[in-house]
Amino acid sequence: MAETKPGRKKVPHRTMGSDFLKALEGVRERKIARDKERGEEGQLESGKIPDEDMAVKDDVSLIDDLEDEFESEISAEDKPPSRFRLPGRKGKETTTDPEDDGHAHEVEWIEEGDALFNLGAFEEALESYDKAIDEDPGNEEAWNNKGLTLTILGAYEDAIDCFDMALDINEDFSIAWYNKGYALHGMDRLEEAIDCYDRAIALNPYDEVLWNNRGNAEYNLGHYKESIWYFERAVMINSEYDIAWNNIGNSLEHLKIFDRAIQYHEKSIEYNRDFDYAWYAKAYALGKIGIHDEALRCFDVAISLNPYYELAWSRKGDVYAEMGQYNNALGCYEKSLDIDPDCEEAWEGKANALVLLERQDEAIQSFLKLAELQVEEEAAQSLEELSEDEQYKVAIDHFDRAIQINPKDDLAWNNKGYALLQLGKAKKALGCFDMALKLNPKYEVAWGNKGYAQAALGKHRAAIKSFNRSIRLFPENEYVWTGRGDSYTSLKKYKKALESYDIALEINPEYEIARESREKCVHSYNK
Repeated sequence: MAETKPGRKKVPHRTMGSDFLKALEGVRERKIARDKERGEEGQLESGKIPDEDMAVKDDVSLIDDLEDEFESEISAEDKPPSRFRLPGRKGKETTTDPEDDGHAHEVEWIEEGDALFNLGAFEEALESYDKAIDEDPGNEEAWNNKGLTLTILGAYEDAIDCFDMALDINEDFSIAWYNKGYALHGMDRLEEAIDCYDRAIALNPYDEVLWNNRGNAEYNLGHYKESIWYFERAVMINSEYDIAWNNIGNSLEHLKIFDRAIQYHEKSIEYNRDFDYAWYAKAYALGKIGIHDEALRCFDVAISLNPYYELAWSRKGDVYAEMGQYNNALGCYEKSLDIDPDCEEAWEGKANALVLLERQDEAIQSFLKLAELQVEEEAAQSLEELSEDEQYKVAIDHFDRAIQINPKDDLAWNNKGYALLQLGKAKKALGCFDMALKLNPKYEVAWGNKGYAQAALGKHRAAIKSFNRSIRLFPENEYVWTGRGDSYTSLKKYKKALESYDIALEINPEYEIARESREKCVHSYNK
């Protein structure tokens, strides 16, 4: 479907849409990798948009009510026979005349193309469909199947041309309307996609996949309440439709109805316990209401079903971060980046965890990588080509964008201040740290950084006060103890300086900066 699960920020997530997509998920992911973070499809029928406070009906009563509404209109023959049908060949029965060799060859080429398609040999499948079209340019099925193959390859414009040819031949070919809508959806031309889904549903109103995907289009437009109405129609037609149940949960998450969302994700899992995305979505919702241990368990299930699920690793890291377990969080982000080195969510989570672990320089490098991923590809510049000062300037641009989006982001203010401090702009840095502390007076990292900025401006007594505030909030920070020692050294209070350095080295015996500063202090003290 179409979904997003915010962690530290709202980010689109992997989506599931139709049975067709589900069946071909692995193939499509290999072909168009991360291009599927946004949407899927479905369609028409007049009905009421859910009310604002509608937490959606109980699972059983929902199905009962919907069946009461539609059952009289649906005969046994009308209902779809199964949850999966291969798109492309649906909706047209082909008969062959033994005397008509040309037509027989055309059917053989289509069947060969379908077999190759199912094996993932898409280029070869295209050749077979082209031969079928050469035999009979008026065969809508061959045009449709060619378009479907081009869609899987991400050649959406060419695919749409093929679906148009199929529809010129047979404007009542519902699956071609559906497939055209899907291709338009892939291009983010959502309003046009909706028109196609509506045409498909008008022709085939008892196909749960179409209703589900119509809901996806509304979801991708940000119409979350409206999307629920369409997903409900899908599960009314097929009460075991795990994807649509999960999609209702995703829409409810956007409406901040997390407890109800969890119930719908569980309903999805009831029908398909191997649905990794439903476990992931349930875990996300649990995390949002603070049920962290159960969220971690569900993420673990999702990862056991799909060990290469980079977003599950990243979101698991977010839960650990919210629990204050930053080293565990960092391990999850690293695992996510091992799978996908371009996962923006993991880079952001890693950078934030490093900040909270006081590993500022590493954090800056992570933010720089995130900034590089967020710029247009053609404008991206390799970090290796930038000087250290230029890298900090890039980081500051990133933090400015974050602040523009959310002026109350204390972390962004702190990080901007740190980058400015590294550029020697202590006064501007001090202003950023003050803003971070105004937003969050208990932000111990910002107190420590403020102390360093004050020290850089020669305000050592004020710096010591800031370091002390940081230490009271978190006494295990060797970085802050060392800064405090440096300020005492500058004030020629060597005994207090040595006490500070000793505590820093007790916390981290490998901290060379503290060791070197202590040696200089001893040398000055002995003069």
